[in-house]
Amino acid sequence: MKTLNRKQESGFTLLEVLVALVILAVGLLGLAGMQMSGLKNTNDSKYRTTAATLARDLADRMHANPKGMYVDNAYADVDGATIDCSATPVNCENGHQCSTAQIANYDVFKVYCGSDTGANKDSGLADLLPSGNVNIVCEDIDTTDGDPCSKFSPHKVTISWFEKGELSGRQKQYGSTKLAKAKTRNFVMLVSGRD
Repeated sequence: MKTLNRKQESGFTLLEVLVALVILAVGLLGLAGMQMSGLKNTNDSKYRTTAATLARDLADRMHANPKGMYVDNAYADVDGATIDCSATPVNCENGHQCSTAQIANYDVFKVYCGSDTGANKDSGLADLLPSGNVNIVCEDIDTTDGDPCSKFSPHKVTISWFEKGELSGRQKQYGSTKLAKAKTRNFVMLVSGRD
């Protein structure tokens, strides 16, 4: 039987340690990739939750103003991109008398821009979502009556935002200098009328 001397034993142990380090490095790289994917999904989930909360807030405000929804059609064609958050709308809270159109404008402003009044400061979707926007369209159920938004027609509330895109594997591999395209994400809610 051949015996190993001390130099051969230490070399063999060093080789085992190197193999173990390579396996550990590959495992840690996989773990880092999984962590990055988890962070991206968490961010997307946060935006979806924010959009759902804001849509629900707007739906509640619309239900509180049924005359504005169906008689005055104040919510019929709203585009958040046309709202100026630096303007000050008529405040329709705390017992102030407002028309149904003023209430509708205030509701959309409040959800889109939020408010910046002292201790009650809150943010709207323009601040909470990257390039956030809101659109409201009445989906008329009776197009024969001449009313652009017949009573009990649902209103489609769409909250949209941009999600940063990722470069493809090939673009990364060849060191592309192109910026990844942002993807538009939407949260859609139908708000039906109440009697």
